[in-house]
Amino acid sequence: MKIFNLDISKESSINPVVFGRIGDKDLQIIKINLSNNFEQFDLTDCEVKFEAVTAADTKVMDAAGISVVDAGIGEFNYTFPSQAFSASGKYKRAYFSITKGDKRDTTENIDIFVYNNADITGDEAETVISEYDKLVSELNEAYTAAIAVVKEQSDAFDDYREEITGKVNEIQTFVNENLAILETAIADIEEKINSLDIYTKQEIDTIMNLKADKENSYTKMEVDAKLSNKADTARAQLDKLTADDGRPIATIQSGTILSAVLSRAPGMKTYTFTNATSDYPTSASTSMRGYAYMASVSYGYVFAADIGGGVFVRTIVNSVWVGAWTKLTGTEKIVNVFQSASLTGEMTIEGEKIRIEYTIPDTNQKGFMEMNPQAIVGTIYDSTDNIISMFSLDYTGLLLRQGDKSALLSVNDLSLYTTTLTIGYNINAVLTRFGKMVTLSITRISRNWSDVGENVLLTASLPAGYRPLTPETVTINKNNSTNISTPVLIHVNTDGTMRYTNSASGQFICSASATWFTNDPYPT
Repeated sequence: MKIFNLDISKESSINPVVFGRIGDKDLQIIKINLSNNFEQFDLTDCEVKFEAVTAADTKVMDAAGISVVDAGIGEFNYTFPSQAFSASGKYKRAYFSITKGDKRDTTENIDIFVYNNADITGDEAETVISEYDKLVSELNEAYTAAIAVVKEQSDAFDDYREEITGKVNEIQTFVNENLAILETAIADIEEKINSLDIYTKQEIDTIMNLKADKENSYTKMEVDAKLSNKADTARAQLDKLTADDGRPIATIQSGTILSAVLSRAPGMKTYTFTNATSDYPTSASTSMRGYAYMASVSYGYVFAADIGGGVFVRTIVNSVWVGAWTKLTGTEKIVNVFQSASLTGEMTIEGEKIRIEYTIPDTNQKGFMEMNPQAIVGTIYDSTDNIISMFSLDYTGLLLRQGDKSALLSVNDLSLYTTTLTIGYNINAVLTRFGKMVTLSITRISRNWSDVGENVLLTASLPAGYRPLTPETVTINKNNSTNISTPVLIHVNTDGTMRYTNSASGQFICSASATWFTNDPYPT
């Protein structure tokens, strides 16, 4: 194992040297003692990468081969991957980068020489970007996790729907049973009142308004005696259900419905409620009429109908409302209020849409989730309505956002596209696209490159969907038996046009591989 002393001041006059041969794999290990102005460098919480450009212009960014031996004194090992020794020649540059938070520095250069081997069919180097592979893996894991969360929450929606439907049926049955009881009780009261031999209001008013005519008047004692004899409290309902003329006991048009009902408890009372009260049902018309039955001063319920035909029920327990107003008829939405240690909010079912709006206790966060046949969307906000995170799943794909970072996954992003292009001189190149990455490869083929020239325009051009984001250069390696010839350089422009530079003509075995990024629309 070689031991190199590298300093991030880059003041060393002699670069360390590493020799390798094409085909070497995982046995070339070097030990690095890192320093800063020749003092030991502490690697604690630092990320170390090997960064280089090979003789074939292959870019290398590798963190997988780094093994920290002693972070406190800046000692680590690096194992070269096989791709690092897959193209012969001297590296154009090579060094190690050190990143900690938003700070970054690099070491002095390392000279790397790669010798050729006897196998002229060896694969050419491909760009080594371990961090990109890690990102793709994490993105796939996030997509799988998001799909699992969506399925779990979809199942939860079904459970909520079944629970709400059951509760609505229970309330409807309860209302129907109590209406029948109320109608029976009113009929019984009317029958008993009609059978009583008591003074009517008109009769009492007549008695109280008699003129002072002793012959036609009763004394106070005589009236009290007669009233006492007529009154039978055991057989009469002393607390009124309505006003004397049949109108509601009270019209509540300010404050809260709850406080008005509690102030008149216990018993049954009829009311008119208006939307000027602060706890009025949000989906009701401007006013509704009904009754409140309070079995005690703190337990009961309110049952009322609005002028649009909607019927609403809400329960009182321990002098407070339990849940939200439940609408039993009409075409409006169904609302269910929920509260737990982790979430507090309201779920609404309206038409084909289910929406949950919630807050997270003990935080300043809030959010919503909405599901319909076309999409599922969820968002979490902070106290100033800035988006913390969100997701959206529809037929076009999955959109994920975390702060100011976002990613869109579609079927195209996870599909592989391939086409073949004849670039000239009967040489076929295979173009492969996955996501935003395009690879051009020419598999070992014998062809006659009959022309020489510099920056000569080729007839062929890259098709849409595979064109580079920035101009790129493809190196076509040529050999005749064991003789290596000067390669052909293909200059690829962003519009897909290609120009070549070639200094040697003749029959050669040609091979090449190059990779770039594209922003083209996906191929059709």
